[in-house]
Amino acid sequence: MIGPLSARAIGHGHRIGRRAADEMERLEVADPEGWVHLRLHVEWPDEVAHAMLRLGSGVEVLEPREVREQVVATAQRILDRYGEAAVREETAAVAVER
Repeated sequence: MIGPLSARAIGHGHRIGRRAADEMERLEVADPEGWVHLRLHVEWPDEVAHAMLRLGSGVEVLEPREVREQVVATAQRILDRYGEAAVREETAAVAVER
């Protein structure tokens, strides 16, 4: 078990749900952007980054740093993959026009 995992979420944090965290605690943090801060306790450390990514832009992992870095690295690999696909599609479109 790792923990605690600190995150902030848009709304009331209900999007995180029981599948991502075994225990969730709302923290009283004044956030200028209106995010809700949460402390999560998870039993599956190898899956927590992917669980947070499933929630999209509605959640941000704040700590531990290792989990945040896993989320960032995975998101970057996704961007790289889709960015390469966009370049291939653009190149193919230009080739067809000629």
